[in-house]
Amino acid sequence: MHHAGLTRPAPPRPVRASVALWAGRLALALAAFAVGTALGRAENPIALLLLAAIGVFAAAATVAQLRWSLVGGLFLMVAYAPDVLASRSATHALIALLVAAALLRVATGRERIVVTRELVAFAALAGAYVLASIGASDRAAAAAETLDLVSYGAVIALLLLLLDTPEWLRRAVWAIVAGVGLLGVMAIAQQVTKTYGSTYGGFASVLPDGDALRSAGPLNPNPFGQVLATSAVLAFYLALSYTRPLARGCAVALAGICVVALVYTQSRAALLALAVAAIVIAVLRGVRPRVIVVAACAVVALGSVVLPQGLVQRVDELSDAAESGGPTLADGSLRGRASENLAGLHMWTDHPLLGVGPDNFEVHYQTYSAAIGIDQRPEERGAHNLYLESLAETGVLGTVAFLGVLWLALGGAWRARSRLEGRDALLAEGIAVALVAFLVCAITLHSAYARYEWIFLGLGLAAGCLARRRAA
Repeated sequence: MHHAGLTRPAPPRPVRASVALWAGRLALALAAFAVGTALGRAENPIALLLLAAIGVFAAAATVAQLRWSLVGGLFLMVAYAPDVLASRSATHALIALLVAAALLRVATGRERIVVTRELVAFAALAGAYVLASIGASDRAAAAAETLDLVSYGAVIALLLLLLDTPEWLRRAVWAIVAGVGLLGVMAIAQQVTKTYGSTYGGFASVLPDGDALRSAGPLNPNPFGQVLATSAVLAFYLALSYTRPLARGCAVALAGICVVALVYTQSRAALLALAVAAIVIAVLRGVRPRVIVVAACAVVALGSVVLPQGLVQRVDELSDAAESGGPTLADGSLRGRASENLAGLHMWTDHPLLGVGPDNFEVHYQTYSAAIGIDQRPEERGAHNLYLESLAETGVLGTVAFLGVLWLALGGAWRARSRLEGRDALLAEGIAVALVAFLVCAITLHSAYARYEWIFLGLGLAAGCLARRRAA
């Protein structure tokens, strides 16, 4: 009996089913061989057997509930759990598990891969990385950076494949905000209780800066502030998109946690990015210009009272640099930024097409810094500008591809805002504004923690694909 609007999924094709069957048999045989070999050589075979059983259960659960597994994986990755609890390679193992489960579902006809413009753009960027790596001075670093890009490219492919409804996109955003919020809670607790000697299991840390202790989470204060500012915007829009008190309250709480933790990072770039995002939100929400000006003045006045003295001093130094037309002698950070930015420009002009190679900026920095002569620190430094870093390391070829991905992410989220309806449109707008905050912050930060960059961009790319599906 046929009911309108309901159709049974087509059974998998015989050829696909046969391929999947033999692939499963081969994988089972290889797994049995690996487990048997490991048990024979292990000092504690019972513990290893238990670990193998947990791994098999996790793999089966991932295949059975792939979308929920992706949501859980996003939470773990943004909370830095695999890196802190195990090692950095554990994150890539998690990604590999999700990819393997997705490929198995594709082979059995339960999912269908579509090559989108977003995937093509990312493939072009990966190709530029490979070409730029050929002439790199440190080829090992360039190869590692390229492999990282491919790994996070797999995350983007999973987001495009599996976030195929507004509800799944929303769940992914919740997972990201919750993961960052968890880090924010630990940072706040550390600052309030002044338990600076504890790292909270590796999830919270502080960096001395003069008389201040800046919250760094498991990262570094400035990138941590960038992630918190972006997540605060996402949480704010989650709150806007709900009418249920519990969901809205949770989103408001997460937004507040991210903002308070951001203050404790004392990151000027993150504070500026949050201010820009607030202005964009006010304009998009139809707030009158007079109200925006009054609110801005009130925030500045309140901030001078409640913000940590270290952050107020850092903002004052930034204002002094703006008034004098350059970095002051008192602020070595600004002098360093100027030197790093100039070095990036000079690297690009010396290697305009392919750059010096992925993750090779630091290798060349001291040579260029000595010629510039304004930074006396005898240490390797990053570019502290995502866009100049791209030019310096991958040249025009890589930067054009990178900007293409940025355009697709921002444009995709904005297009979804106009094509979706109600709270789904609000969610898409939130992703677009969050990306603005992240990219504004990136003017003074390079890609030190690329997973956040690609996860946030992946949300915009997924929103764009979702908008195209709705328009088809």
